[in-house]
Order: sequence, then structure tokens, then C-alpha cells
Amino acid sequence: MNPSKSKHKMVWARKSIDPILQQVMAEIHKTADKPAKGFLTRGEWSKRWKLVHGQANIYLRKAIASGLLEQRTYRIVTHGRLLRMPHFGPPDKVKKRKAS
Repeated sequence: MNPSKSKHKMVWARKSIDPILQQVMAEIHKTADKPAKGFLTRGEWSKRWKLVHGQANIYLRKAIASGLLEQRTYRIVTHGRLLRMPHFGPPDKVKKRKAS
């Protein structure tokens, strides 16, 4: 009896995976996520702005409060460990202010 080959590919072999399914699989397998474009950690923002971590943290909190940035948590590998770390970046939809 010859094993029949399925026409359907396994989920992990597909070229394009639905983003929600990709996050579910990452959660199940405890694998690292790739942060969205423009999302950086506090340390990366402090290096980019040439500030110490405390100063960068103050600016990040104020940017989140004003709606310029948003916080998302991603699972990343850092120093050989898999950690959930907050990343900060632009929101999906930017509210445009009307000129008065």
C-alpha cells in the first residue's frame, strides 16, 4: 500500500501563514516572535535617542499617554533566554489633528 501524499501542506511548511495563527503557534511552541517594524525595546530607544534608560523611560511613558507610541509585548531571545519584553512603536492608526 502506497502512502498517499496529501494535497495540503502542513501548517509550518506554508509560505504565508495568517498572523493570528502564527502567534498561536508561537505561543504553543514557546518560540520567539519578530517584533513589528518600528517597535523597539526601552534599551534600543535609549541608544537611538542617546539617553540613559531612565530618561528614555520617561519619554516613552509620555509618548504612550499622548498616543504617539503604543506598547506591545513580544517574546524574544536575549542573552540566551526566551523572555517576554515590552516594545514600543507607532500605533496602527495615527489620529490626525485638525488644524484650528
